[in-house]
Amino acid sequence: MKFKLFFFLFLFCSVLLKAQPKDAKTKELGFFLGASGYAGELNPYNQFSKLMRPALGIVYRKAINRRYALKSSLLYGSIYGDDAQSNNAFQKQRNLNFKSILLELSGHLEFNFLPYEIGNDEFPWSPYIFCGLSGFYFNPKGNQDGTWRELRPLSTEGQGVIPGKKKYLRTQLSFPFGLGLKAKMGNSFAFSVEVGLRRTFTDYLDDVSGTYPDQVALGAAKGSISVLYSNPGLNKGTDNSFRQRGNSQNKDWYSFSGIMITYYLRKKPPECPAYLY
Repeated sequence: MKFKLFFFLFLFCSVLLKAQPKDAKTKELGFFLGASGYAGELNPYNQFSKLMRPALGIVYRKAINRRYALKSSLLYGSIYGDDAQSNNAFQKQRNLNFKSILLELSGHLEFNFLPYEIGNDEFPWSPYIFCGLSGFYFNPKGNQDGTWRELRPLSTEGQGVIPGKKKYLRTQLSFPFGLGLKAKMGNSFAFSVEVGLRRTFTDYLDDVSGTYPDQVALGAAKGSISVLYSNPGLNKGTDNSFRQRGNSQNKDWYSFSGIMITYYLRKKPPECPAYLY
């Protein structure tokens, strides 16, 4: 069903683009500065919170016309979560934490609500919406003994140890969408402010998804460090094997929000033959 929806959305956008006049085919290059956020088991309620971290990147935008533009970006950020900072009793007792980098390569289709063209005083600004496709890399780490350790190799939910539980991939796809506002700054620069959400297809941004594994089997296969990072709960000595650790029905989300300053890449005017000699 998801693939059919994406196919029809792509087909619909293609028809709209072919129907538009080929004006205002400008190109821009610039930088992004903002913040990255996350929503998942360790931050289930508000990804635009104090847990957000700084983010930056580079952006390239090509206008198809005054209504549509294609944008590509390479963004770097990080995400963070800590049960100890939650007001939820279950999370506090669970006592998990994580941090991870986010490296994203993304392509977006933008739609301007108003005609817009950088460098043109007749069309100086417009709100816009966007959607697209992203590929991203993440690598969750946790700290339960004073050292930040990579969590995937520890098999905290029995991945690669318990039959039927495979290790998750750290390179994934996401579906970005959001809204923003863009405006020209003189004849050569443009300013944009944007809020963008990413719907992922993984539940392991934070290394938490389903149930605790068999603690004895995990310890035998991976050692005591894996058991500690799998089950650091405040009720010491409690065997949580096969109990709920996360909610595998809800995939994780992340976001990039901030400002963009882009430069208008004008074509070099052709030289006049009269001045070549």
